[in-house]
Amino acid sequence: LPHAMQSGKTYNIEMVSGIANNGDITSLTYDPFSLRSEALHVNQIGYVPDAGLKIGYVAEWMGDGGGLTLTDYAGSPFHIVDSISGAIVHSGTLAIRKLLTDSQVDNGNMSLFGPSNNYYGSDVLEADFSTVNTTGTYYLVAERFGRSFPFEIEENIYRKPFQMTTKFLYINRA
Repeated sequence: LPHAMQSGKTYNIEMVSGIANNGDITSLTYDPFSLRSEALHVNQIGYVPDAGLKIGYVAEWMGDGGGLTLTDYAGSPFHIVDSISGAIVHSGTLAIRKLLTDSQVDNGNMSLFGPSNNYYGSDVLEADFSTVNTTGTYYLVAERFGRSFPFEIEENIYRKPFQMTTKFLYINRA
C-alpha cells in the first residue's frame, strides 16, 4: 500500500475483473484488535503463569517477496488483551530480536542450529509480556499489524500435550 492503514478506517479493495467469483470490490475495516495477522506468533500451547519468559514474535516470510523488513516497526506498541473482556492487561513496545542481515538463515547444516540463527527468514521483533501472570485466554495485539491467535496462561497448560503424546507413544507401541 502507498501508506499505512489507519485503525477504524474502511478501505475498498478492487480485484482484477474476474479473479474472484464473489465480486470485484470488497470492503475492509482495519481494526488491529479484531483482525488476525499471520505475522504475529505466540506459543499455541500456552504459558505457565510463573514462566520466566513469555515472549511473542513479529516476523513473516512472504514467499517470492522474501522476508518482511521490520526495522521501521521497532518501538511500536503492543498489547496483551484478555479475550473475554477485551481489557488490555499489559502494554509494551516491540524490540528488535534479530535482523535478517545479522546472520544467515538456516540452510540445513546441523552446526547452524542454535539461538543465534534466524529461522523465520525475515527480521524478527519481540513482544515481552513476562510480567503477565494471571491465568486466562489472551491475544497479542501489535497496533500496526493485528492480533495473534488466542493463547492461554494456565497452571497446568502442558498437561494435555503430555497426555496426548504419552497416549500416542502407547498406541504406536501397541
